[in-house]
Amino acid sequence: MYYRKKDFRVTIKFEAVASMIQLRDFLSGKPVNTAQEAITVIDIVLREFCSSKICLNWIGRTFYSPDIRKPQRLKEGLESWRGFYQSIRPTQMVLSLNIGTEIP
Repeated sequence: MYYRKKDFRVTIKFEAVASMIQLRDFLSGKPVNTAQEAITVIDIVLREFCSSKICLNWIGRTFYSPDIRKPQRLKEGLESWRGFYQSIRPTQMVLSLNIGTEIP
């Protein structure tokens, strides 16, 4: 089978700038409107690290890997993988890493 080569043009642009100064102010108790942007950036960076170093598959904020626990065999060649949920949450003057397991 022959596959034809395709050229693609990709344009990358900045959507927003997240201020870590506003995040610092938010965590110190000052009223800030846009700290959520910085929290989202940190959440994305942690998710990317996990997806590139630890886990093979992810859906939304949940990561699945056969390395967490041996996959359970189901009928007709299907497998059930164990996974975990990850997110960054602001709490009283600190950020918390929220991790929960997904049990099949």
